[in-house]
Amino acid sequence: MMAHTVGTMKKRRVKRRSSRKGLPPWLKRGAIVLVIFLTGWLSWEPVREGIVHLLIDYHEVETGTVEKDLPVDKALVIRDETVLFAPQTGTLKRVVPEGQRVAEGETVALIQSAYGGSQPIRAVRAGVVSYYTDGMEHVLRPEAVETLNLADVEMASQVLGEAAEGVMVDKRQAVAKIVDNLQPYLVWMAFDVEHLDSFPPEGRTVNIHFDETLCKGKVIKVAARGVVAEALLELPREELLLARELSLKVVLESKKGLKIPNEALLSIDDNPGVYKKTTTGSRWVPVTIEFQNEEYSIVKGLARGDRIVTNPRLLHPDENS
Repeated sequence: MMAHTVGTMKKRRVKRRSSRKGLPPWLKRGAIVLVIFLTGWLSWEPVREGIVHLLIDYHEVETGTVEKDLPVDKALVIRDETVLFAPQTGTLKRVVPEGQRVAEGETVALIQSAYGGSQPIRAVRAGVVSYYTDGMEHVLRPEAVETLNLADVEMASQVLGEAAEGVMVDKRQAVAKIVDNLQPYLVWMAFDVEHLDSFPPEGRTVNIHFDETLCKGKVIKVAARGVVAEALLELPREELLLARELSLKVVLESKKGLKIPNEALLSIDDNPGVYKKTTTGSRWVPVTIEFQNEEYSIVKGLARGDRIVTNPRLLHPDENS
């Protein structure tokens, strides 16, 4: 009787185990994927915001000037200068240093003969002494600008040469020049005629950038020659004592105000604006663009010290800047 009971219990246990059914493997995998998806979906927004926060770049708004420039690759400097030549073959001995002003008749240098004795080179006029010549002193003269076609002046073969101390020179060789530094130097330039209307008129003072410096010049003449426009400017610059060719930029327009980089601008519903940093994040605010060039804008609607986002597409990727 007892044995029968045990056998019955074993059978029941076996039967009870066999009645359990596990989930199909595909359903288990689907459930896992669903859980991962829901977890990612619920947590993505704060994760995205955290990533964006790390990638955001800010710019502090300050007052500045924005300019529209006309680049000029080649401009020629025209000076009133007189070349001094060696009276004989010999060794050059400088009496007056480079860049010093002399009076008319003053001895500038001596040419010492190999056979003894020396001959002086005297200043034929008052001015600044330079021992650098390029052979264009007799061509690029102020009195010749009205008749000279400066566009045809070929400078490629002209080399600025120095008559150094102690060098051997030949008779009638150019060794120095006297430059009239009391008169402004002239600068001639050519540019596309499409910029003629925006170029400052004759008599106007303009700002000019060259060699990473800013100087003021005066427009003497501006005219069109076919598809090319030409301008003649006065530049009172001591740095132009040696320069013959320049690369420069003429400031056509400028405006001062709150200056921001164009990359910070983002238009929403065709209204320009920027994302401004707040205590809780960043908020888009509209601005009015008063002046703009390729890189910067002068705007209204902000204040000095405001911090604005310079990569706003991270915050609003669907809009066009």
